[in-house]
This record gives sequence, C-alpha cells and structure tokens, in this order.
Amino acid sequence: MTVSGRNDEVTIVTNATRELAITLLDAPIGLDPERIWRRAQLTRRLEAERRAMAPIDVGSSVAVGMASFAGVVIAAWFWRDLSVVAMLPAGIAALALVATGFVGALTAWRLQSTI
Repeated sequence: MTVSGRNDEVTIVTNATRELAITLLDAPIGLDPERIWRRAQLTRRLEAERRAMAPIDVGSSVAVGMASFAGVVIAAWFWRDLSVVAMLPAGIAALALVATGFVGALTAWRLQSTI
C-alpha cells in the first residue's frame, strides 16, 4: 500500500465520520413519547397502589401493637395468681409480643411519616 492509498483511506474514514456526526447531531434528542407515557402511567399506578395500601399497613401495625399490649396485660393479670415457674412460658411470650408491638409501632410511624 502506498502513501497516497493510505491517505485516501484516511480521507474516506474522516468523511464517513463527519457524515455520521452530522446525522447524529440532526437526530432529535429525547425518548420515544410512547415510552415516556407508559413510564408515567406505571409510576402513577404504583403511587396509587402505595397510597391505597398505606392505611392497611398502618392498621395492621396498630393491631400488632394492641395485641402486644393485650398480651402484656393478660400476662400481668395471671402473673399474680400463678407461680413464677408456671408463668415462665407466658412471660417469654409476653416479651415476644412486646417486641413485636414495638416493631409494629415503629413500622406504623415510618409509614405515617411517608404519607
């Protein structure tokens, strides 16, 4: 290959690159409108679902908290009548309910702060 042949190849590649750059610059920038619309519809649907589920999530967290409180009350009520050894499983269950209630209340608080 001669020097002039190589220069011809460089010229061809340079011209092709310039044409490609001009073509890309003339192309409209942005996304397909249908894709934008579908994404907006999906986002709207997901947001509506989140809003619809928020009261149910809060209600279930409140129910867990109330059940935990009831477990503590029942355990305290029976604690005075039974011996400590007999109430050990109930005490452990009451502590588990209290922990569950705490987690439920924390979840409800977090959900309420996002609404």
